[in-house]
Amino acid sequence: MSTRSDRRWAELARELEFTRLPELRRQAEGWRTGLTGLTALLAVLVLLKGRDDLAGLPAWARDSATGLLLAAFLLLTTGSLLAVRAAHGAPEREILLGGQALRRWTEQEVARVTRALAWASLCCVLGVVLVVGARGGGGGGWVGSSGAPPRRCGW
Repeated sequence: MSTRSDRRWAELARELEFTRLPELRRQAEGWRTGLTGLTALLAVLVLLKGRDDLAGLPAWARDSATGLLLAAFLLLTTGSLLAVRAAHGAPEREILLGGQALRRWTEQEVARVTRALAWASLCCVLGVVLVVGARGGGGGGWVGSSGAPPRRCGW
């Protein structure tokens, strides 16, 4: 025997098929905003808190730190672009008028958005790890190196 509550839960489960894509898009917008902010924050931190001059570092340390920061920036930018793609989709070439075609497209788009969000989050984590590696001495970056101390903000 089915209660009114059971029927309502079953109805909500059926509606989930139609609301999943908009929910994923909203989630992707949050990721996009977060990744863009994180990329900008890391860029500012590198500029304000980094050494005045990396020339005092050994060549391998300077090259490693620069490479790690460049790779981190590329990963964070890629993550942001993937989140934008997930949030807004890609331009479509055809308009779907049939119910089954729309259903297939929606299922495929849900899979694409989910995959793009997974890659965006991975790019974010790897980008942050690379920045920490460059700043923390993993590439010989700023910490513990002989040379000029980090620049301080005069505020």
